[in-house]
Amino acid sequence: RATALRTSAGIIYTDPNDFPVAIEYSERCGLILLVSAKVNPKDGLIGVNVQGQVLQIGVDERAIVPYVTQKLQNVPLAVRIAGLAKLSGCEDLFIQQFEANFLAYNYGETAKMAVIAPGGVLRTLQFIQRFKTALPIGGGAPPLMQYLAVLLSHRRLNEQESLELVGPVVQQGRKDMAERWLRDGKITASEPLGNFLRTVDLNFALSENLSCDAHEKAVQTYAELGELGKLIAYCKQTGYRAPYGDLLRGLCQNPEGPLIETSEAMEIMFQKELIKEQTGLMLEVLKADLPKQSRLQTRFFEILLLCRPDIVNVIFGRSLFHEYDQSYIGGCCETAGLFHRALEHYTELADILRCIAHTDQIPAEFIVSYVGEISKQKEPKYGYECLRSKNNVRLCTDIANSWAGKVLDRREIIHIFEENKMIEAVYLHLQSIASTLEENDLEFSFIRAAVQMQQLKEVEIVVRDSTHYDAVEMRDFLMEKNLPDSKSFTHIY
Repeated sequence: RATALRTSAGIIYTDPNDFPVAIEYSERCGLILLVSAKVNPKDGLIGVNVQGQVLQIGVDERAIVPYVTQKLQNVPLAVRIAGLAKLSGCEDLFIQQFEANFLAYNYGETAKMAVIAPGGVLRTLQFIQRFKTALPIGGGAPPLMQYLAVLLSHRRLNEQESLELVGPVVQQGRKDMAERWLRDGKITASEPLGNFLRTVDLNFALSENLSCDAHEKAVQTYAELGELGKLIAYCKQTGYRAPYGDLLRGLCQNPEGPLIETSEAMEIMFQKELIKEQTGLMLEVLKADLPKQSRLQTRFFEILLLCRPDIVNVIFGRSLFHEYDQSYIGGCCETAGLFHRALEHYTELADILRCIAHTDQIPAEFIVSYVGEISKQKEPKYGYECLRSKNNVRLCTDIANSWAGKVLDRREIIHIFEENKMIEAVYLHLQSIASTLEENDLEFSFIRAAVQMQQLKEVEIVVRDSTHYDAVEMRDFLMEKNLPDSKSFTHIY
């Protein structure tokens, strides 16, 4: 039943939910009284004139802004009207005003344009990038922060704006402020924002994940926080089916005791190719690095080396576990192509020599360092044997240059090079110290290698400047070689 109260001025509506029931003529007021429900604002106004005509009166929104800008020549007024009335079709006007303020470095007014512009036309990634690259004026706040601060005071930030604002604020140690914005609905939760917050604070990230119904991320965060009870309750409440790996992890780490053996869960995950989930579980289970976990550690590494050698490489780099079968895992590393990791595990010379032969797949600096360390830890023969590789003379030279006279004996190095006909290695190694050589035999080895390498200038320098060689022996050697430019050596003939 519609309710209306007759007054001298017409009708006063007392119920906003009234619907039309009557049209009545008021002789005293000279009006047609229409009792009606609310009309859609976009439909304009409905009225009745004295002739009884029912008229619908509206405004052509498309003509308002052109009229104000062209007829009245009042652009600021047109901007205000378009912003307040949320008029469509005037995006270009706001973009023009944006550009004018932006080029004038008036970032505050530019942000206000973004606040009132219809349809969020000035709140896209394109305009955010403009502010990110803009230079601050007079040592003030970064333009992007000015822009976001104005938006925040008038509107809820969209996903991209929220991410751009929360990042710097949290990194400045003002996490509580960002949390308040999230609680008050001033920022928009999203998975990208949650991914960032995971690197800062898991509890904050969880709140954010829950706000945007990011079920997978929420479950993952619950699991990382060890909140398995809440994880299960959340899945029941939302009807979300947690990933298989997370369920197994929950079974293994049930607060009231494991409902499944870790080894069994690991094998199931391996069969289901849930390597990421398996890695997370095992890193947690094995973090104590206990001797009793030897078999679990060994099997864990074995599986990862079959499926994800890159993950194993990272774990070895962090030196997290030490109770596994070193020799066996060394062989698995070699099979997986992680030759430098295999070398770190091997202790037998035969294994080391077989593995180190893959010089094209092992960083040279690692090999040089490794040969020195293994020679110290074991015995020099390990280093000497590694010098017999004819396939990589330069590498053998680097090893000799690094460890001769320290861990390895220089004469033994030269003997090995000569024995294996690695003349270039002899020459390159001794050339680096030729000016300081005082040992007759080493100097003569250098001369022999230089002659074979056709480096006669080096021979001439040694013959001329050195006094450590046996002149007769040197003369006989040079005459035997019948060098093309023998005049340089006449003083010893």
